Amino acid sequence: MIDAFRLLASFLLASAAALHAQTFIGNPDFVFSNDVAYVPGGGPLQGGQRRETMDIYRPAGTTELMPVLLLIHGGGWNSSSNDAYIADKNFLATGDYIVATMKYRLNTVVEPLLEQVDDVKAAIRFLKANAGAFGIDPEKLGLYGNSAGAHLASLAALTSETPFLGSASDPANQQNLSFTSDVLFVVDWAAPPVPPGPPIFDLAPHISAGDPAFQLFHGTNDSTVGIQFARDFRTSLVAGGVSASMVEISGGGHFPVQSDYDSVAAPFLEFIDAQYAAAPEPGSAAMLLAGATLFSGRPWRRSRAAT
Repeated sequence: MIDAFRLLASFLLASAAALHAQTFIGNPDFVFSNDVAYVPGGGPLQGGQRRETMDIYRPAGTTELMPVLLLIHGGGWNSSSNDAYIADKNFLATGDYIVATMKYRLNTVVEPLLEQVDDVKAAIRFLKANAGAFGIDPEKLGLYGNSAGAHLASLAALTSETPFLGSASDPANQQNLSFTSDVLFVVDWAAPPVPPGPPIFDLAPHISAGDPAFQLFHGTNDSTVGIQFARDFRTSLVAGGVSASMVEISGGGHFPVQSDYDSVAAPFLEFIDAQYAAAPEPGSAAMLLAGATLFSGRPWRRSRAAT
């Protein structure tokens, strides 16, 4: 009987530990950096928020350079925020990499989509330029977006050879230009066809050999973006010489529910782990930079409890 109680207690403790490890909000296992501006000042106020900012979750107690996954929220290009986006992404809280979630400028017309893509590129360059401060391995940076966020992630990655798509006078396009916006991979969850507007917003024409690897996720019952769009996009990627795989979520709709994340967590994590593992290790210069600046006590490095 005593052994049975011990077994039950061990099981409960292990379950609690696993649950604790797989959360972001309020988790002491992560160092939380709030509203980090990737454009000075965080850009103009929009809806009461500085939209050109990001939150960064770094596993606590680590000193080595770590991969980073940049999350880009959906919302039809004109709504939502990174705060809501992170809430149901606990399957990503493995402690194996840094997770950053970005805000970008919202729009209600077509042309400012260029600004949103440029925000993604500016955020990528910021993470590389400040890799030492956050303990990031700049060679191991991947993107993950849902819906409109997946479109922005995909377009930013497919046009990374161009520093920005919009105006050179845009403050976002004046930041950290000595760094590229190249990324290692893109996880594209239900990227939609682009809205009517300039053909630059279409994804397929930008595909070329050497583009980062893609992993597509799409629900078979998506009534907002038909699954055939994702199938065609994958076909275009492969035909263009890009590594691309696709997971079709049986019965899944456009807006994922927890069971959708649960069902694909394994292939999702396997994909990004494989991409990070295949990337080159950081050089000695990057290691020295990290050692000099990691945990340097800069004012915006604080725990969520302190915010």
